[in-house]
Order: sequence, then C-alpha cells, then structure tokens
Amino acid sequence: MAPPPAIIAPSILSADFADLGTAVENVFETWGSDWVHVDIMDGHFVPNITFGPPVVTKIKGRVPKPSQPLGKYTFDCHMMIAEVCNIPLFRSAYFALRALSFVE
Repeated sequence: MAPPPAIIAPSILSADFADLGTAVENVFETWGSDWVHVDIMDGHFVPNITFGPPVVTKIKGRVPKPSQPLGKYTFDCHMMIAEVCNIPLFRSAYFALRALSFVE
C-alpha cells in the first residue's frame, strides 16, 4: 500500500501580521501549498495569544473554499483554547475534531 501524498501546510504564525490576508493568499497562489496551518491560542490554555474568530473569518474570506473535504484551501487549525466549545465559530470544528483525533 502506497503512503498518502504529502500535504504542504505552512503556518501563518510566521507571516507578516500587517498584511495577513495577502500572506494567506500567497501561501496558496504563490507557493502552491495545499493547506494553511493556523495556530489559535487564547492566552489561557497556553501563555501566548494569537488569532481569534474575527481574524480567522477575515483570512478565510481571502481564499476560495475547498472544493472537497480536506482539499486545497483547507485551514488546518491547531486550537489551544481553554474553552473552545464556547466560541461559536470554533464549536462545530471542535466537535468534528473530537470524532477524528485528540483534543488537548
């Protein structure tokens, strides 16, 4: 059995925050990545604070929606949030992830 193809998913945590929308577009259009990795931290679960629901919503609007589940333009979100199920934008993702993998 052949291994699954590699998925390229660079993290936007190292992007230019002053132009985050363009950085996300470039991940796909210029660099040819499959997904983008988004570290979401609330300052409670881990001491750092990064992107919240408004930022994720805005940057998702800069690229097309995936044409199939886990296809190109997927946002791979690593949610390090104390109470993720209390944030409406992340609630459905939280419950879907619980069925697929572990929850920190």
